[in-house]
Amino acid sequence: MRAATLRHRVILQSSAATADGGGGAATVWSDVATLWASIEPLRGAERLTAQQLESRLSHRVRLRHRDGVTTAMRIKFGTRIFNIRAVINPAMRNRLLELLCEEGVAT
Repeated sequence: MRAATLRHRVILQSSAATADGGGGAATVWSDVATLWASIEPLRGAERLTAQQLESRLSHRVRLRHRDGVTTAMRIKFGTRIFNIRAVINPAMRNRLLELLCEEGVAT
C-alpha cells in the first residue's frame, strides 16, 4: 500500500463499561490511537424498522497493520462513527488491515 492512499486522519477507539451511579453501566469510548487510513464506501441501504427509517452504510477502512484491533472497537472520522464488523489481515503478511465497517448503526 502506498502512503499517499492513506489520506484520512482517523481515531481508533475502544469501549469500557463504567458504573452510572444507578446500579447500571454506561459505555464510554476512549481513544486508542490516531492513524492514517483510507475510507472507501461500499454500499448503502435503508429499511423501515419499528416505524422508523434506518439507514446503513458500509465502508472498507484500510490502515497499516496494528496488533489488537478487534470488532469491539470503532473508528471515528471527524463527527462520523464507523463500527468495525470484521478485521481482515490480507495474505496474513501483517502489513495492512482491512476493516469492514458500518456507519449509521448503533453498536
